Amino acid sequence: MSNLDTGEALLIRAATPQVFEHQGGPPPHVHRNDEIIYIVSGEFIVHIDGKDYNVQSGDTVFIPGGTIHTDINPIINNPGTLITIFQPAPGKVEAFFTPISQYGNIPKAIVPDGW
Repeated sequence: MSNLDTGEALLIRAATPQVFEHQGGPPPHVHRNDEIIYIVSGEFIVHIDGKDYNVQSGDTVFIPGGTIHTDINPIINNPGTLITIFQPAPGKVEAFFTPISQYGNIPKAIVPDGW
């Protein structure tokens, strides 16, 4: 679901295999919007406020806006899938995820303010 469909109130994105080709993830960061991560399949690590949480298929993680966090892929070519939900979802948030889904990385020029 595009944030344009909801007047920038909500964005729902599913990760593609390119996102998890490499181990690791983005550096810990903070943004203003709430984020929900649902683990469709596989195993991941979610880092929130200095603590690592091992999450797996069926788990859901809520990250309030203003909380330092990141998600981490623990293996190369992880076959897992995540669904990420942002609320609210300014236009820059969706633009941020498009290259991740297509290429597995993020051009620095499109990182939203505050990330």
